[in-house]
Amino acid sequence: MLKNGGMGSLPIPDRMLNPLSKEPWKVETSDDGKNLHISTPYFVIRIHAADGGGSQLELDSRPAFEVVMLSRAADTAEPHVVLIRKKRLEQTAYRDVEWITKVPGGYFHDGSPGNLEFVRQRLLQETGMEVDPESVHFIGQAIGHTEIRTPIALGYATRYRKVQEPRAGVEVLIVSLTEALQMAENALSRISPFLENETAFEELFGISKMLERHEIAIPSADSQLW
Repeated sequence: MLKNGGMGSLPIPDRMLNPLSKEPWKVETSDDGKNLHISTPYFVIRIHAADGGGSQLELDSRPAFEVVMLSRAADTAEPHVVLIRKKRLEQTAYRDVEWITKVPGGYFHDGSPGNLEFVRQRLLQETGMEVDPESVHFIGQAIGHTEIRTPIALGYATRYRKVQEPRAGVEVLIVSLTEALQMAENALSRISPFLENETAFEELFGISKMLERHEIAIPSADSQLW
């Protein structure tokens, strides 16, 4: 198990891009017109035209993270997790469900890669929940968004508190770990309700096994919200 040990860095793969401020797309071409560079807040595309014809394309994704916020309700010992629900901006034949339900997280658009203060701020902005950075532990890495192969740091937090309303258009759901696991499994066959995160089943299943082995300690309800 990988732990951050406090305000450290996330275990993100080496092959990644530096974060940048979230800004509109930027397109640049070389003077000879043979190289095209497209930069977005989520990925960068580089296209190089070869002298003998044809072209070479490279795509690198910016790093991201997902954090499962864990709690125990006062009337049950079963762990619960925080999910978010928001309206899909664009529907496609593959993703034809109007609403997205997912584990909170995001891309590192700005700040240092893996900085836990950025993680705290991003989760607060999205969910209205403020996590205690000292309770954030990262358990591994995964590749999500197969079309751009985003390196994602997976983790959990055991102490958080609600300090404000979630971002406009976002609904916070607190469900049992069992229910969340079922929703993650449903995604494999696109049975509703399901979790949008491609990495959710791996992450939630890993956390459930760690709980069974008593490798994760969730504070009691009266001390949960630090």
